[in-house]
This record gives sequence, structure tokens and C-alpha cells, in this order.
Amino acid sequence: MSIADRSYDEKRDFIRMNITTNVRFMIGNNPAIHSGITRKHSASGLLFETDTELLIGQKLDVTVAGTTAQFEPLQALVQVQRVDPLGPATNLVACEIKEMR
Repeated sequence: MSIADRSYDEKRDFIRMNITTNVRFMIGNNPAIHSGITRKHSASGLLFETDTELLIGQKLDVTVAGTTAQFEPLQALVQVQRVDPLGPATNLVACEIKEMR
């Protein structure tokens, strides 16, 4: 599919895929492990829900579980680009992939 054939929402370099799976992450060099649920993936970013409070600009080491046993977990260094509150203890976090591990 060419970019011209896509709807407005998908006129970007990398198509977003709606994938719901577990994500675990560490903030910077802190060894504490946090968790969340992914909502969307693309070749350049990740969108997930978490109850962890995060700040724009923070770097996270993330591990996204494979959707089946035949797929290895995705491991990457990401940077938080946006944090949207979804409720009293839930945030929607948009991250840019900086480096694949």
C-alpha cells in the first residue's frame, strides 16, 4: 500500500499496529521493574498504558513480550514523548524508539 492509498491517520513513515501485550520497563539506571500494556507499535515508537508516573524526556529500557512463542521479545531503549492521564492511576505513554537492544 502506498502512502497515497492510506487514510489521513496512516500517512506517516511507519504504519501503526494495534497490538495488546505486556511491557516491562526500567526508568534510566534504576533497577526497579515497572509494567504496562501496549496499545500500538510502529517501527519508530510504542504506545502503552501504565500506572507508573513518567515524565517527558525520560529514557526507559523496555521489553515487550512476543505475541506468540515464535516471536522473541522486543527490547529497546525508548524516550517518553507524551504522557496522557487516562484515570486516577493510569497513564497513556507515547515513546520514540531510540535504540534496539
